[in-house]
Amino acid sequence: MADIARDVTFVTPRNVRHVDDCYFYHTLDLPGIGVVEGQWDLRGRFDDYIGGVNLQGKTVLDVGAANGFLTFEAEKRGVREVVSFDIGDARFQHLLPFKDSPYYTDHAM
Repeated sequence: MADIARDVTFVTPRNVRHVDDCYFYHTLDLPGIGVVEGQWDLRGRFDDYIGGVNLQGKTVLDVGAANGFLTFEAEKRGVREVVSFDIGDARFQHLLPFKDSPYYTDHAM
């Protein structure tokens, strides 16, 4: 896996000073902050969402990870490895699940 990581280009991390400056796709509990509200609240329903599949020891690919809720939940269930990715900039997303989301009306957000 390390060989693949050498060829991956990562976006430069943003320095976020306040959680209110972020847009959350999934509702989640952030350590030291508490609950942040998102468009989807799958807390307590992850197993139903993935169809009850046992993830213990499996490899999981989270495509379109958004804020990583599904990735973190998969880790809690003992996956062997989880790989997550998403676009680095909303301006490159052409198919949006919510036409009224901030990214649809203002891609610069």
